[in-house]
Amino acid sequence: MTNEDCALKFVQFLHPGKEYILTNDEISAGEKEWNYGAHFRKFIKTKGRYMKGGQEVDADELLFWGEWEPESIVEKRCSNTGWIHKPILRLSPNGDFNAPPTKLLSGKIENRRNTDPYVFGDDGFLYTLCRQVNKKGHRTKMSYLAKGSIIVFGSNVNQRQNFAVDTVFVVQDYKDYDAGTDETPLDGFAPPLYKELMGMAIGECRGELRCYKGATPHNPINGMYSFTPCKLSKSTKENTFFERPILTASDMQSLHLSVQPSKPLIADRMNTNFKSTANLTIDDMKNIWDRLCEILLKEDFLAGTHFEYELI
Repeated sequence: MTNEDCALKFVQFLHPGKEYILTNDEISAGEKEWNYGAHFRKFIKTKGRYMKGGQEVDADELLFWGEWEPESIVEKRCSNTGWIHKPILRLSPNGDFNAPPTKLLSGKIENRRNTDPYVFGDDGFLYTLCRQVNKKGHRTKMSYLAKGSIIVFGSNVNQRQNFAVDTVFVVQDYKDYDAGTDETPLDGFAPPLYKELMGMAIGECRGELRCYKGATPHNPINGMYSFTPCKLSKSTKENTFFERPILTASDMQSLHLSVQPSKPLIADRMNTNFKSTANLTIDDMKNIWDRLCEILLKEDFLAGTHFEYELI
């Protein structure tokens, strides 16, 4: 193990933030098919759990912005934006995906897209692939994060310069693996069907990678756990969506850290890629996490800790 393997870091992670535009066929069918194109976000309604008074509470319907690349039922059109999605996964009678591994798009073969980060795990969020390997096939800093690191996933949306957050990921555990050589690289670490959801069998997820498991309220690290800002469906005006909470550089200033970083923790004018801050202690991470909770969990936003999808 090298020093890089143990790098405790705070990471601002930019991924595509636009919402899907449905085709006329998908609108008529009331279902968004498995995604074979660029990554987007979905405004999702599903059962799950959230934190209240220091305890997890079951909810029949939570609303949140997230990534779910398999099929989804298009429940209704929001009055002020696109669509509300119900996440589903269609399996054949023998338990295989109905979605083929590849599909002909614009004259070329495309792989179905993976869901990363994955907030539907029974025992913690998972992050496996995105930006862990560069175009030359070399591992990046994202594949060398230590336990206790925090990744804030979000997007620059609607041409704004601010950072719209969808997931706060606290690393509780990880497993290094080679997605290209091992048929079952994450058995016992990730839930059933995860390998298929990530496309490991079809080459979408390949190379030497690190699968990170997020801390949970039942298995925290230094009092921290992963969460997705969400709202109760019953507390949200019917047929109306909400914007993702915004995090700015000024929000993360004046923190009591062991060493003040030379640059702000959050960059307001990032569009892609990621920004990491090192030389932090585990107590620094807790101070940062507390501030994230303070900023992101306002205006009826709740800390969603588990979300479900339906097998069909």
